[in-house]
Amino acid sequence: MTAFPRAALALAAAVWLTAGATPILGRESPPAERGERLEIEVRRGDTLGSLLGRAGLDATAAHEVVRAIRPWLRPTQLRPGQRLSIQWSPEGPPRLARLAVLTGFGHHLEVSADGNGSLAGRRVEHPVRIETRWAAGLIGPSLYASARSAGVPPRILSRMIRALSFDVDFQREIRRGDRFVVLWEEITDLATEQRRPGALLEAGLTLSGREHRLYRFSDEQNDRDEFFDAEGRSARRTLMRTPIDGARLSSTFGRRRHPVLGYSRMHRGLDFAAPPGTPVYAAGDGSVVRAGWNGSYGRYVRLRHNSVYETAYAHLRAIARSVRPGARVRQGQVIGYVGATGRVTGPHLHYEVLVDRRQVHPLRVDLPAGRNLSGAELESFQRHVRRIETLRAAAAHSPGCRLR
Repeated sequence: MTAFPRAALALAAAVWLTAGATPILGRESPPAERGERLEIEVRRGDTLGSLLGRAGLDATAAHEVVRAIRPWLRPTQLRPGQRLSIQWSPEGPPRLARLAVLTGFGHHLEVSADGNGSLAGRRVEHPVRIETRWAAGLIGPSLYASARSAGVPPRILSRMIRALSFDVDFQREIRRGDRFVVLWEEITDLATEQRRPGALLEAGLTLSGREHRLYRFSDEQNDRDEFFDAEGRSARRTLMRTPIDGARLSSTFGRRRHPVLGYSRMHRGLDFAAPPGTPVYAAGDGSVVRAGWNGSYGRYVRLRHNSVYETAYAHLRAIARSVRPGARVRQGQVIGYVGATGRVTGPHLHYEVLVDRRQVHPLRVDLPAGRNLSGAELESFQRHVRRIETLRAAAAHSPGCRLR
C-alpha cells in the first residue's frame, strides 16, 4: 500500500465532496450566492461555455474560464453524465473562485482565482492506493470465462494472453482442466474511490502438465517492460503467434475450397473469426508498408518487421488513424479492427506471415527468440521474482484473492 500525507488526501477528495452542494441539472441559470458550491451535470450537446452559463456566469466571465482551461481540456473530454464542481467566491460580488472537472482516472482539471482575481488552470493529481490481486483456477469451457469468473479484469486477461501468445497456441493448446494463475496490481483513486487494473505482474498456464509462467520485468536495454520466464529468457519473439484476442481459428493455411469463388485454391494465411470491431494488433515492431484498400483483401495493412519478416492483415473494418505508410508501430499496438471488407462471407481477420516476401504457415514458422538476461541484470531479475512470489503469497491470503 502507498502512504500519503493526510492533508494531501483531504485536499484532493474535498473537490468531489458534494454535501451541501446545489445540483444544477436543468437548463435554467441559478442565482449565484457568495460561497455557494454548485454541481452541474453535462448533457448531450453541452459545451463548457453553455455549462458555465447555466451556472450563472455572464459571457465575459465564461470566456475567461474557457481561456484558462483550454490548454488542459479538449472539447471531446466533456461527456454526458460528467459533473463540474463550481465554487463561488465567499466575499464581494458573486464571481468564480474555483471550477473542477474530472476528466480522467487519478486526476482532475481545476481553474481557480489568484489573489488578484485572475484565473489560471492546472491539472491536479490524486493520491492513489496500489494493491496486489491474485486469481487462480481450473479452465472450464474457455480460459476467458474461467478467468472472468475468478475476478480477472478483461484488461489484465488481454495482457496475459498477449504475453503468453509467443509460446502458447491459444487456438489449439488450451484444454478443459488446464490451470491458470495471474497476479496484477489494482489502483484506487482515493479522491473518487474509482478503481482500475494496473500492471500485470505474473501470468501462468499449466497446459497438459507443462507449465508456462512469466514475470514482468523492466527491460533496461529497450526501455520498456517485458516478460521473462523464471530462467530470465525473454517471452518475446519477432512476431506474436496470434495478433488478435479471443478469436476462433476458422480457416488454416493450405489448399481449400474458396467460400465465395466455389473452387479449390491455395489459402496463404490464417483466418480468425471474431465480432466486427475486435482490435487487431501488430504482430511485431516494424514499419507500415501499405495501409488502405487492396482489392479482394478489402481494407489491408502490411508491416515490415526486418529484412526477412513481414505480416499482412486483411478484411479490416477500419484501420487505426496512426497507421499510414512509413509510420512505425510497436508489437501489440492496435493497427485496425475486424471487418468484412473485400471478398468475404462474414467478419474475420485474414493474417499472413511472409518470409523473404513469400507467404508461409504462420503457426509453423521458426521465429527468433528474444534475448536472455545475464550477469547483474539476471541477478536483479531473480530478486524481482522472489518479491513477486512474496506478493503472490500475501495476495493469496487477502480478502481480494479469488480461487476457483
